[in-house]
Amino acid sequence: MKQEDFNTIQTFLTKGGAIKMLANADQQDLDIVYHYAQQLMAGHDFEGAKRILYFLTYLDHWSYDYQFNLGLCHQHTQAHLEALVCFSQAGKVKMTQPYPAYHAALSYLALDNHDGAQKAFHAALIWCHDHVQYATLKQTINEHLKGLHKEAL
Repeated sequence: MKQEDFNTIQTFLTKGGAIKMLANADQQDLDIVYHYAQQLMAGHDFEGAKRILYFLTYLDHWSYDYQFNLGLCHQHTQAHLEALVCFSQAGKVKMTQPYPAYHAALSYLALDNHDGAQKAFHAALIWCHDHVQYATLKQTINEHLKGLHKEAL
C-alpha cells in the first residue's frame, strides 16, 4: 500500500469513518450476523458471541449495540478490563444512555476498584436523571452506592 493511500484511509477513519463503509457492507447482512451473536448470548455462549461481535466492531466501531454487547460478553467471561473499553466506546457513541456507565461500574466493582465504580455509578445517575424508563436502574444504582458508602466506613 502506498503511503498516500494509507494516509487517506487513516484520515477517513479518524474523521469517523468505519471499515464497513469502505467495504460497502450491506447493513442487512450485518444485522443477520448481529442477530446470531444475540442468539449466542441468549444461550450463554459468550465466547462465541465475542468472536462475532469482535468482527462486527471491527467493521463498525461506531455501533452502540456492537460495543455494548461485546462489553457484556467480556463481563460475563470475567474479562473486566476489556469490558471497560467496550463500555467506554458505547458510552461515547450514545452519551445519553446510562447502561454503559452502569455496567462499567459493575466491572470496576469486580476489579475491586471502588473509586472507579463510584464514579461510574454517579455518571449513570446523571444519564438516568428523572427519566421514568430508568427508575428501576436508578434505584439499583443508589443501592450499590449505599453499599459502597457502608464499606468505606
